[in-house]
Amino acid sequence: MSEPPAHFDRPSDFKGSGSFRTSHGADVIAECCFFLPQTEIAKTWMLIRAKTQTLIALSWKFSCELRVEGQSLTAQEVFHSGWTGWNWGEGEENSLVGEVTKLTIAHGDAQNSAITSARFFLTPSSLLRSADILSVNEGEVRVLGIARTGPRCRVTENICFQFNSSYYAEPSGKSRQSLHCDVVDPILIQQPTDASEILDDILTIAALAEGRSILLTGWEARYENRAHVRYYRRDFTAPKEDKVDIDDTLISLKDIEPFLNSAATRLVKLTSRNTLKQAIYFTISGQKPSIASSFMVLFTTLETLLNVFRLQENLEAIIPKKRWPDLRAKVLSMLAQDESVRILTPGRRTALENKVAQLNQISFPDAFRGMCSSYKIELDDLWPMLGPKDAGLYALRNRIVHGRLFTSDSEWFRLASAKYHLLWTLQRSVLAFLDWPIERSRVSPHSLSLKTLYSSWHDDHQYFLSLKST
Repeated sequence: MSEPPAHFDRPSDFKGSGSFRTSHGADVIAECCFFLPQTEIAKTWMLIRAKTQTLIALSWKFSCELRVEGQSLTAQEVFHSGWTGWNWGEGEENSLVGEVTKLTIAHGDAQNSAITSARFFLTPSSLLRSADILSVNEGEVRVLGIARTGPRCRVTENICFQFNSSYYAEPSGKSRQSLHCDVVDPILIQQPTDASEILDDILTIAALAEGRSILLTGWEARYENRAHVRYYRRDFTAPKEDKVDIDDTLISLKDIEPFLNSAATRLVKLTSRNTLKQAIYFTISGQKPSIASSFMVLFTTLETLLNVFRLQENLEAIIPKKRWPDLRAKVLSMLAQDESVRILTPGRRTALENKVAQLNQISFPDAFRGMCSSYKIELDDLWPMLGPKDAGLYALRNRIVHGRLFTSDSEWFRLASAKYHLLWTLQRSVLAFLDWPIERSRVSPHSLSLKTLYSSWHDDHQYFLSLKST
């Protein structure tokens, strides 16, 4: 869990007697107060006056409902996060701190009323934000003009999103930007959650394009009967707010809107959609500066893509699974009659039998060649995946996995070149699954030609070719 503030140095946003339900199933009433997040990635906290409520104090997780000032607060997930001093009106008391990961605040009854607006709040993105001309005067931020709107993305007939930026002034007087997207035709959806799953697909595609995670942090909906609901989600690790160089993203700024629309439409039609989304996020995490660990994460991602390919092409087994057990039994029976097998120790015989079980599995090299052929993935300009000796990317992966370590810093440095070629191989493969042309990305041969490691890999590859197998 997150480290709570040492002191809560501002008034709470809501205060009252809440109805709690603990992880043990007990229901209790306790005085509590909520502190809403000040930014889109800040945490949501609550304090509980729990000196007479030991059931809450002893629970690591609980929920809470609070009704105050015509509004209802529902904290679906609250985690015990320590203790702090707080004055409840009778002097400072030792109070329980709760981290709220899911909080809904409702004003009015939204049941059976049409939605008039639905806005989703997101973590920062350089490709999804709008570019605006601002004026900051006496703590007020005004938008004087729009240089570039954020992209618009329609994946289904009813749901279309418009991305844009919002601004507000910090106490220092500087403007701060946040990112949101609006449902263009909110009347066509029943609940904001109807659109959230589609939005998650779009954000996954945008994350691939930008090279960092872009997360939904909450939403706000207004209804025809003037009801208003705000949802805060904080069950994630906030990504870094560092700005991303838009000249170094996988997809260029000018192509981001057509890419989102094309790739997201393709993604929702895939039966293995969630597996491909997992591969995309592994691709992003594999771009960290580390060498060996990132190399292995990227290779795990490539294996994930191959599993998707095997499933789509019915290549999970060479011989149909229904027929394989009988054939396997015949092979084992034949081996058992051979003298060289009969003299083996029980342990070695078992090892041989286990190897027989692997005969029906399509190997990595065969699956990889099949995927590249089926999706027309061109990789001739990159460090080969498969090759002689220990020089292919697949062989380097095996060397790491099987403990054949690199003996010097210079060898590890040479592996850095291989890591980037593995990343580019993976990015081209993911784009091929999404049916997006490599030429309209920054992993095309033309774009990569500007990178030193793209053209200097031959020396490193030749070095590993010259090594003796160990």
